[in-house]
Amino acid sequence: MNTNQNETYPVMANRPATAIERENAAIMLRSFGQDYLANRVEHADSPEDQEGLISVVSDFNDVTTEVVLVPPGTHDVPADLLQNLHYFLGMSLETRNYPTLILQSETSDVVNSDTGDVTPMVVCHSCSKMMNLNLYASKPTVIERYFSEAEQ
Repeated sequence: MNTNQNETYPVMANRPATAIERENAAIMLRSFGQDYLANRVEHADSPEDQEGLISVVSDFNDVTTEVVLVPPGTHDVPADLLQNLHYFLGMSLETRNYPTLILQSETSDVVNSDTGDVTPMVVCHSCSKMMNLNLYASKPTVIERYFSEAEQ
């Protein structure tokens, strides 16, 4: 992940990852304990090998890969995308340049079982794992984290 401050990141369609991007992604995947996935990512040299496995994503309405490399910047992300098991990896190693994912979803009424109070908020469920990212929600939001692919 390039930390060169002068490099620009144009908004473009989703694309295959470069060798350096795959190498950096593999390092992050290993920190999740995903050695097998990291090895697959490192050796996915052609776009055909990367299909369904890893890509640099700018259009979050068209995510088809397990490993999602997120370029610096601000990106609108449908909250229901987090339900599927994806690895969202920010492409900047410097905190100030971490990409920001803005969760997009409709609110629903959530009832406090103790008080009966009703609060409108976004509720999303997540199996995804994330690193080097910021999450932002413009509405009150609860993210229920699942630690496997299935809801618990």
